[in-house]
Amino acid sequence: MAKSPPTDGVRELPTEVGKPLYDAAARAHAEHKALWSCVVVVAVFVGAPIKAAHRPTNVDRVSTDELLAAVESLGWRLENIDHVYVQTTTSTNGGFAGVSVAGVSGHIEAHYLFRRASR
Repeated sequence: MAKSPPTDGVRELPTEVGKPLYDAAARAHAEHKALWSCVVVVAVFVGAPIKAAHRPTNVDRVSTDELLAAVESLGWRLENIDHVYVQTTTSTNGGFAGVSVAGVSGHIEAHYLFRRASR
């Protein structure tokens, strides 16, 4: 899988994540499956309770362009994609004038469904 340069702070999906998915797609295709699906975490949000400094939420994003191109080169076509936000933690602290404020952390999963391409 050739690497494209990152844009807008988005990095390419790490090989240790993409390679097992590619291998699973290749196995499913070799087994003549009609459909194949996978889930990839495409963004991670780490939020802290808002304070006077208004520290922003950290967002780490990945691109799956190279993975999708590689999977489609095996003979799959992307049928559907859906994104799901998964909240993992919430933290609170005493804010200004005793008002509690919260920071939320979580990630976004991309759910990909591929259909065997007709040739």
